[in-house]
Amino acid sequence: MYYYYFEKFTNQHFRHVIHTNECPFLACCQDRVLIGFELSYYSAMVTAQKKYPLNNFYGCPYCCRASYVK
Repeated sequence: MYYYYFEKFTNQHFRHVIHTNECPFLACCQDRVLIGFELSYYSAMVTAQKKYPLNNFYGCPYCCRASYVK
């Protein structure tokens, strides 16, 4: 289990990146929002979408690799 965060700023596709608290690419404190202590990336995504229904999210390719299909 990890603490999950999303970046306040969006990428070029207007989506927020979700990271774990241990990710080296996690934004600094003032540029991120805590989602919560979650079991997995998927539960973090569901929580983020419930709390912020107008935002779009995706997982970091480094720390949320389970969100990517090969």
